[in-house]
Amino acid sequence: MMCMKQSEYPDLSVITVCYNAREVLPRCVESVRHLRDENRLSYEHLIIDGASTDGTAEYVAQLHAEGKVAQYVSEPDAGIYDAMNKGIRMAKGKIIILINADDELVADGCYACCEPILAGRCLYTVGQSQIVDTKGVCTGLTSVDFENVFIRSPYSHQALFCSTALYREHGGYMVDKRFRIVADSVWKAQMAAMKIPYEVVPVVCSRFHLGGVSCSAETHKECIRLILLNEPYLAKQLPQEPHVMRELLKELRQIESRCDAVSGQGMGEELMQQVLAYVRRMAALLPPAERDRCRSGLLKRRRRCLFRMLFSRKRHRLKTEASFCRALVACLQEV
Repeated sequence: MMCMKQSEYPDLSVITVCYNAREVLPRCVESVRHLRDENRLSYEHLIIDGASTDGTAEYVAQLHAEGKVAQYVSEPDAGIYDAMNKGIRMAKGKIIILINADDELVADGCYACCEPILAGRCLYTVGQSQIVDTKGVCTGLTSVDFENVFIRSPYSHQALFCSTALYREHGGYMVDKRFRIVADSVWKAQMAAMKIPYEVVPVVCSRFHLGGVSCSAETHKECIRLILLNEPYLAKQLPQEPHVMRELLKELRQIESRCDAVSGQGMGEELMQQVLAYVRRMAALLPPAERDRCRSGLLKRRRRCLFRMLFSRKRHRLKTEASFCRALVACLQEV
């Protein structure tokens, strides 16, 4: 029998994409079913499975037969965002939230995030996600940072409630082998650049469990490609907000350090040259005083790295960061 709250044309479509997630999926499904308790929000739950081999597909079929899942698919796909786009095309709700198999929804927060869209005040809302570590302990909340939306992901995708019509108008998520993990950040930057009306709702709407697919060197390189892709947007922002350049340089330093920690080789020569050329172009947009501040900050950071090399066991990483700081300083001086 179908769950009564999973109405034919609901307020909210919850889309879960998964692959070989039999162990964690029940927790996600049960959290979605708590939406029934709110009694203020009609919903449907869609599960898009990538042809799992661990029993997930059979479990989802059982959920559908019991009315606990409105729609499901189990078939090969071209990655996470291809699966998400399938769900977006299938959704019947006015609003969509996309969550992973090891994430959970918080019912009252979901209603608070849907209300502004249902009332017609905006086309998407952003809530907050609790961060849960591998031991099940909540370690904090995800942040919301629209000022640096063209540099890094401004919020958790598990906290994004978006009009279904908006997704479909713009074709959903980019399916591109350059962005297998961070294509949702591409979409967030596009919405910000288009100045789509939104509201930030300061409530917890989901729980985000650490330990997913976003920790490899390739993922960190995707973050750099994302910054390069967003160059036209940042180029318009910097003349009005030149201080954002300092945040850009900090982010690039941190990504290079994370790449080096994982692979021991940093971001690689080809990507490094693209980044340095990009920094030169961005530096040319800055007033001289801001370039001086950026240069001073990088030199200070380089001196700190060189000093710490005298005592730390992480000498290779510190040497790599010091070298990168020197290269960035050179870019600023060339303008």
